[in-house]
Amino acid sequence: MHRNFEQSILHSFVDHQIQAENHLKAEVFTNQSYDDQLLSGIIDRLQNVKSFDIAVAFVTKSGLSLLKTILLDLSLKGITGRLLTSSYLTFNHPDTFKELLKISNLEVKISTKQGFHVKGYFFHYENYSTLIIGSSNLTANALKLNYEWNLAITSYQEGDIYKKLRNIFENEWGSSELLDFDFINKYAIKYQKNKKTHQKISSISEIVNTDIIEPNKMQQDALLNLKALRDQDKKKALIISATGSGKTFLSAFEIKNAKPKRMLFLAHREQILLKASASFEKIIPTSSEIEYGIFSGNQKNLNANYLFATIQTLSQTEHLGKFPTDYFDYIIIDEVHKVGAASYQKILDYFKPKFLLGMTATPERTDGFNIFEMFDYNVAYEIRLKDALEMDLVAPFHYFGVVDYEFNGELIDDLSNLSYLITTERVDFLIKKIEYYGYSGDTPKGLIFCRSLDEAQNLSNEFNNRNYKTVALSAGDTPEYREHTIKQLEIGKIQYIFVVDIFNEGIDIQCLNQVIMMRKTESSIVFIQQLGRGLRKYPTKEYLVVIDFIGNYQKNYLIPIALMGDNSLNKETVRRAAIDPGNLYGVSNISFEKIAQERVLKAISTVKLDSVRAIKKAYIDLKNRIGQIPLLLDFIVNNSVDPSVIASSYKTYDDFIASMEKLPIKNFGIYADAVLHFLMRELLNGKRLHEILLLETLCKQSTLSYTNYLKILDDNLVSYTEETIISVQRILNYDFWGAIERERYGGSALVIYDELSEHYILSSEIKSLLENNQDFKTRFLDIINVAKEKNKKYSSLTPLKLYERYSRKDICRLFNWHKDESSTIYGYRLKHNTLPIFTTYHKTEDLNSKVHYEDKILSPDLIKWYSKSKQTRNSGPMLEIFQSQKDKTAVIHFFIKKDDSEGTEFYYLGPADIIEDSIMDEQATEIDGRKVHSIVSMHLRLHYSIELSLYHYLIT
Repeated sequence: MHRNFEQSILHSFVDHQIQAENHLKAEVFTNQSYDDQLLSGIIDRLQNVKSFDIAVAFVTKSGLSLLKTILLDLSLKGITGRLLTSSYLTFNHPDTFKELLKISNLEVKISTKQGFHVKGYFFHYENYSTLIIGSSNLTANALKLNYEWNLAITSYQEGDIYKKLRNIFENEWGSSELLDFDFINKYAIKYQKNKKTHQKISSISEIVNTDIIEPNKMQQDALLNLKALRDQDKKKALIISATGSGKTFLSAFEIKNAKPKRMLFLAHREQILLKASASFEKIIPTSSEIEYGIFSGNQKNLNANYLFATIQTLSQTEHLGKFPTDYFDYIIIDEVHKVGAASYQKILDYFKPKFLLGMTATPERTDGFNIFEMFDYNVAYEIRLKDALEMDLVAPFHYFGVVDYEFNGELIDDLSNLSYLITTERVDFLIKKIEYYGYSGDTPKGLIFCRSLDEAQNLSNEFNNRNYKTVALSAGDTPEYREHTIKQLEIGKIQYIFVVDIFNEGIDIQCLNQVIMMRKTESSIVFIQQLGRGLRKYPTKEYLVVIDFIGNYQKNYLIPIALMGDNSLNKETVRRAAIDPGNLYGVSNISFEKIAQERVLKAISTVKLDSVRAIKKAYIDLKNRIGQIPLLLDFIVNNSVDPSVIASSYKTYDDFIASMEKLPIKNFGIYADAVLHFLMRELLNGKRLHEILLLETLCKQSTLSYTNYLKILDDNLVSYTEETIISVQRILNYDFWGAIERERYGGSALVIYDELSEHYILSSEIKSLLENNQDFKTRFLDIINVAKEKNKKYSSLTPLKLYERYSRKDICRLFNWHKDESSTIYGYRLKHNTLPIFTTYHKTEDLNSKVHYEDKILSPDLIKWYSKSKQTRNSGPMLEIFQSQKDKTAVIHFFIKKDDSEGTEFYYLGPADIIEDSIMDEQATEIDGRKVHSIVSMHLRLHYSIELSLYHYLIT
């Protein structure tokens, strides 16, 4: 162990005069942002522990649930822990104690001390420990949501503070009672006596019987928008609302406001109609003016003025003819994404309502039908899953991406046959996982999605043979039998329904507390539809558990895309979502078992997300949505493809449009097209705002004084130096670029700086086009606007942002180098008072280097780094680097990517310093083992600890 590390542990939280290693510094967790969320802090610290101890007064199933994947990963590594909790105030539920016993690598004891109210987390490493002491119990709210104070400190294990706290824990542990089923049975009797203390008041408006039901925030906003459309004499509107967020009640409130004499509510199943009618009657009670009726295969009420009809029945010619075409003033279509079907079109072609309202959670279609066009592009309101969670409209969920069964190295994959899927060993494995991750409530009530009817039926039989009560359903079962089965689930007669190709939508089982996926993910839309089956709130359901069994499937990359709603087709953003899903609102959480996460990341690495087919589908979806050929900015505004993905494959946006529309390419002239290509390829990414602001201003006035340019930068709070301004000039007058790129971008400068007049002057040809060609101006400004939007995730105060990704070319530009020298940066380059270091962490055999050596991340802020081969400590290049560090004339900036599958961009880990006493001469052997070369190794201390989710991703 090096001396700096020892000093850090000795003094990091005691002596402010000694600088601690970054990842050992004291930290405070308050849950006020994702960066200081206690849950993340605990999970990060558990990743590499030797053992751990937890002492908390209170534990809940939801809090324990958030740690289950990391605890399982630790068990596979043989890492064990202890948890000390209490029976204080009989707060802890007996079911929570049962859940604790499922965790094989966790020993649990119950303190007998009166008033036990401690909250402490201990993480033990090789010879030091980190302690988190504060206010948080092991509950979901305390780990993620509540405003808490928790202090993390690090100490040698013989340190005074650590020893005192450890002794207190050990003494209490020794006098506490071991948790077992005998204890739980006795405790349960006591708990039941005090049950009234634990009853909670539900605030769920949709399912609580109350005389007055008020619209929620989503419904209020949507109702105002719908009224505005009706006031403008619009005839149609579309509501896009996440499953469970209250579409049916919204439509009832809308009818109450609109007051039509006759209303028609259309759906594809009678059960939906019955529930919808009941919901409407809560909002608009039956009266002398309002009568409700059902029109379906079972009953045909012709007298009701508020009619709820199935598509299948009403679309029959003999039934349609019973109603005049203008009979209904207002028509509502549920699950309107099906409206392209002939039965729907027949009804809509027949009736002429004053207003038509469509409602869906998933308007995106694969059948080519444009729902947006049908509703005149009037989207009255849109709320997707993430928004619904933030507005507390749906039940929170805990998603677990878990590894599927593996035997003798054989993985469940796209080609696995039925015999392998239903083996005794796999069924036992599935049940063990399902029981481990559990559910919220008293009993499991789950939907299990399977890949085939044979699998569903066989698994149902196997579960029943193991004392579960389950039923398998498919499209072949009658609606009556399906409804009967749902009712059996609701009243507790069965625990699980195995389904195939049904129940993705159009069912309403509020009590569902588990959704289990035992099939590969083929569509992000279907994935969200299936997850959404369990998102309706229910009094006995605190959260939904989603268990996704992840095999070795080619389309595993769709999982983070679906969960995060990411439509960018940008492989990096999808990869980051799999590494760290980020902070979902409330107690919702996404976690992957380590092996399952690796399978997802492998799928991301191998897939071509930005295929022509994928881009074209996204383009058509967006064009359908807005009713015209989109601008590049429209892709960002509508959460679609990242424009950088388009820019990487097409010379200009008009090239892209021509490809999508099968039209001739629109040309603005050779030079003008080259300039648009330059803007697309070099500036659209928004990594520096300086050029963008200058071009935006010149677009309006063609010349700009140096003084006014600086004022624009100041007004936009953009920092700069003289070197930065010179760099901007060289980028835009093309002096920065090599001969090939200058020619590619038009040969002559886009912007010149006239030193005599101290003015920036736009190219005369571009100036003329901007003044006289609206199409060119639109394209020019579109790129500018995209760059400004993308720049929002970067900092205007520093050239680089931690953990964002940059190419070697980006660095030459952002570090104000006079030329693009990216092609000559082989690993590192000392130039212009900067020393950028680029490292590929998991190296393949590099054609440019025969030497076998690997850099090593030693800790979140310490890296062992190697020089180029044929170097010693006294070699000229190395002495130059050491001297620049000693004189502080050059700053080391460290960049890293995990492997070559990540492309040409590297994560920026920040500035670093060489630890002088770590510099060593070493020997490196060529890959073929024939030659040995001298090489220099040294430790680099990062100024900032690597973001822990990224750290764990890189080192595994």
